[in-house]
Amino acid sequence: MAQTEIRPQKGASLTYRVKWRTGGGRNGRWDWENFDDSKEAERFAKLIDAHRNTRPSDRSSGPSVRCAGGMVAVGFKRGFTQ
Repeated sequence: MAQTEIRPQKGASLTYRVKWRTGGGRNGRWDWENFDDSKEAERFAKLIDAHRNTRPSDRSSGPSVRCAGGMVAVGFKRGFTQ
């Protein structure tokens, strides 16, 4: 299960880190993604959960991806919509 951490930065700004263990098991490698917006981070955490704790296969390319529950991710680097 993906979890979101709030990480303070210099200048009183915040970063939201979504982290998870690849494959979901305790022996899985830690992976993470950072966001400037808490809502984006929460949506991404749901996307990771829907993909069973793995990155979507086309994570770096940025096209839409439909996953479990009808969620659609658009533009993986920053911002995606349901």
